[in-house]
Amino acid sequence: MEKPHNDRPHSLWKRVISLPRTRLGWWSLGFVAVHALFLTMWFALVDAGLRGGETFFSNLWLAIPLLAMGVSALAAGTVALFGVIRRGERSILMIVSLVYGLLVLLFWLGEVLDGSH
Repeated sequence: MEKPHNDRPHSLWKRVISLPRTRLGWWSLGFVAVHALFLTMWFALVDAGLRGGETFFSNLWLAIPLLAMGVSALAAGTVALFGVIRRGERSILMIVSLVYGLLVLLFWLGEVLDGSH
């Protein structure tokens, strides 16, 4: 007698490689897209000749996109974490969002907790 064919590993790989299946997954991707938009805008402003000053908020044209970029990356990571834990999202894109959000969080913590400034 043959064992019944188990296609569970195959379907799991389909879930991992596919696009997100939950609303939280799509929200996370939306925050990643917003991050990319603000990153592009920031580079365009710097390329246009804008420069910072003595403090972070010396030039608001550069500070606001940087803040929005950081907040959107943190939001993407947070929403991805909730999607993976609470909703069972298994798309590889959520892992990428999660890792990127964690890296931004570590960078921000390093900047805030560094007492050399």
